Formats: sequence, C-alpha cells, structure tokens
Amino acid sequence: PGGPGAMNALRSSADIWTDGTLGKRSPGRPRLIFGQVREDAELDLKLLDRAPGRAQVFGIASGGCTALSLLSAGVGTGHFVDLNVAQLHLVELKRAAFLALAHPELLGFIDSDARSLPARLEAHLSPEARVFWRERGEALVGGLNHCGVVDRNLLRVAGLFRWIYGEQPVRALLSHTELAGQRRLFRERLDGRLYRLGLRLVLNRVALRWVYGPTALSSLPSDFAGLMKGSFDAVFEGQVAAHNPYLWQALLGRYPGQGDEGLPPY
Repeated sequence: PGGPGAMNALRSSADIWTDGTLGKRSPGRPRLIFGQVREDAELDLKLLDRAPGRAQVFGIASGGCTALSLLSAGVGTGHFVDLNVAQLHLVELKRAAFLALAHPELLGFIDSDARSLPARLEAHLSPEARVFWRERGEALVGGLNHCGVVDRNLLRVAGLFRWIYGEQPVRALLSHTELAGQRRLFRERLDGRLYRLGLRLVLNRVALRWVYGPTALSSLPSDFAGLMKGSFDAVFEGQVAAHNPYLWQALLGRYPGQGDEGLPPY
C-alpha cells in the first residue's frame, strides 16, 4: 500500500538515521547521532519484572542507555539493533567500559574526554569497532554522553539557556529536593515571556534547518516548540529536579553527582 512514492519516502527517512547526517548533507561514512538516550528506562524495567524467567529483549541500540539498563537488570539475552552502525560501535564501547573499568573511573569518562578509551579497551572490541574508533576517536572529546551530533547541539542550546537566565538560577532550580519550592522558583524566575520566546526561536523550523535537512524537518510536529515546552513544564512542575539525571544532562551536560540516586538505572 502506498506505492513507490511511499517506499521512497520511507527509504529517505531511513537514510537520515543510517548515515547519521540527519538529512543535512550528502551521505558519507556513518556518524554518531546520539551519545545517550534521553528516555527513562524505568518503564522498560517494570515491564521486564513482569516477564517470566530470564526474558529475551529486542530493542534499538541508540546511545546504549536503555540497552545497558536492561542488561544490568539481569535480562537473559538482549538483541539490540540500529540502522546506524556507528551507534552499534558506541554501545559496544560503552559495554566494554562497564565491564573493564571501576565505577569512579567509568563516571569520569561519561562527561569528560574519553578519547583514550578505545585504545585501552581494544581487546574487548570487535575488529569493526576498533577500526571505527581509530578513525572517529575525536568524537569522544566531550565524553561518552556527548559524542553525537544531537548531544553537541543540545549542549549549545543549554549554554544559551544558562546565558539568558544566569548560571545561579538554573543550578538553584536543579538543586531543589522538594517540589513546592521548585515549582515556585520555576514560575517566578523562568516561566515567562522570555522562556516561551526562547523556545520558539531555538525550536522553529528556520533555526532547525542549521541542524536538520528537509526530510527530518518534515517529520517534526507543526508545533514542535509548544510540545517541547509542555514536556519541560511537566518535568519542572511535577518531578523533583535534584535527582533527575535527564534534566541535569539537558541543562548542565552532566549528572547530579549525588550518589546513585542521581544516575540512570544502569
């Protein structure tokens, strides 16, 4: 159903992820899109609890966070795939790091220079992954979590956000351990015309053309900025920020550093 036109559109959409260019430039060697997954794996883990015995799971590799969360929870066998082979090499590198490194050392490579990591872990990598990281090791200059094109662009947006509002109010918001005070600070200091205008300027289609090609842009909802604002509002108004690793990564590019409570499940 749909005919050749639908198949061509589907193929074009797949190419956005396969080569990692997001439709912005001519396809070349696959490049990393995501260094991390910004979707909480808690729901996946709850579903896993209902599975009988040691379940087998199938999922998308992406930045590896969900895959590693499921594996660390004791899943029987994990099968993770991705249209972009670069993402598979990243998950392989992360898995090797989790198996070979002590916890404090591993955390150091998450958000800071990890270019030395592939050479240290070569014995744990496949031949294909070794070749990939010899050629693309510079992508790890910002750490494992910031090696994708989306991660680097989000860091720029977060830097602009902190420049507009100031470092102190943002850190104060993220440091709240009780919801009432967090809501009050959000409503009084951040949720105003500047906040709404900033999101619309950064997330409108003209601005996004700097990052995404026409095919990628065509798949976005018409009110993408409004939807993203709704998501941010829901988090600021409904979840304690101090222990939310995804919010810390989005606004500061790092984890809270308050023990395991401020880290993803894995």
